[in-house]
Amino acid sequence: MIQSKRRAALRILAASLAAALPFLSCASVQSPVRVDSVSAEARADLDALESELVEARIVAERIELLRSSAGLPAVSGATVPSPGSPAAELESLNLELASLLDASRRRLAALEPKGDEAAAVRGASPAWYAALEALRGERALLAGDRKSAEAALQSALALAPDAEFALILRSRLAPSPEGRLEALEKALPIADGTFRLEVERGSALLALGRSAEALAAFDASLPFLPEPWSRLRVPEREKAWALREGPAGGSVLAALGDGPSTWTAFAALLRDRSTLLDALPGAAKSDPAALEALEKAGILPSGLDAGAARSASAEPPTRSEAAYVLWRLVMRSRPEQLDRYSKRYARRKSPIEDVAVEHPAFDAVLGLVELEIMELPDGLSFIPDAYPSGYDLDRWVRAADKAAAR
Repeated sequence: MIQSKRRAALRILAASLAAALPFLSCASVQSPVRVDSVSAEARADLDALESELVEARIVAERIELLRSSAGLPAVSGATVPSPGSPAAELESLNLELASLLDASRRRLAALEPKGDEAAAVRGASPAWYAALEALRGERALLAGDRKSAEAALQSALALAPDAEFALILRSRLAPSPEGRLEALEKALPIADGTFRLEVERGSALLALGRSAEALAAFDASLPFLPEPWSRLRVPEREKAWALREGPAGGSVLAALGDGPSTWTAFAALLRDRSTLLDALPGAAKSDPAALEALEKAGILPSGLDAGAARSASAEPPTRSEAAYVLWRLVMRSRPEQLDRYSKRYARRKSPIEDVAVEHPAFDAVLGLVELEIMELPDGLSFIPDAYPSGYDLDRWVRAADKAAAR
């Protein structure tokens, strides 16, 4: 039934759309301008295909990030990876990507006009067919078939040289971030839609270290795009926000992210994004040296030493542990105030329901919340055992640096 309805929709495309095309004036949030000329069902099918392929790109970019950060090959190999290891995560992501690409292959086959219908659809709505060809190329590129992707691109551009999906694909086939940015900036003045091109331009600008420009591009496009695009590019938008005031070193770039951080990444942010460690002897030498300096100064949480903190098997710092460190750095010149909240709330109930007065980080939590360095996520609780992201740590480190200088 579904297949016959799709075919019926495609059969009426040639008869119904040629007259409608001249009267279109604007694009919806979901689709480029001239793709709106097709039937609602055909447009919805194309939107669904786009969403599936954006989901696949999210996974593909996570795979690439994991491989580069952990030094892993494209596949995990013949041995069974240990649970929780980067190799196990890579294997899971590869399976997820394969499943998404298989689903998009089936949808492409269902959307493809059959027999004489194909020529009619090309003639009546070349923009719709160009979008379909470009998405076919995107799927091929995600599957590692660059030759097929390039062929699909040429087919799409021949049908509609201004097709937004095709111009995005052309930028993704560029060999470098510089080439990608050049392709996008050439495409923007001629495209039948610009929001997708602009968000991809933000990604290219960020890759080139132009964070302030990237942030502007993301904010000019993300609010107008379908939800999967937000999940694809919001992490980069967050990184652009964190780096908007200027470039950062490689260790800081590696530390920024929306997943749980590490103690070494925390040390990198403290060293490069603040002056909080300037008074600690040896802290400027390296991130491991910074952890050693924190340990010698008695600033690491009780029971944690620098060697354990920088170990690959170390648990990430929790919110309360990060607070413990930051409070001691902020109050380093005012040690008499370190326990002021414990004294104030002795024999009283804690004002934060999940951080008792007896908690090792009680003073730190109350102090940093009061100074507006850290926050209560729901307005009531601190969630002390949650793992903060690199973005969280970066925000707190920079706020703590300003507070320490007052």
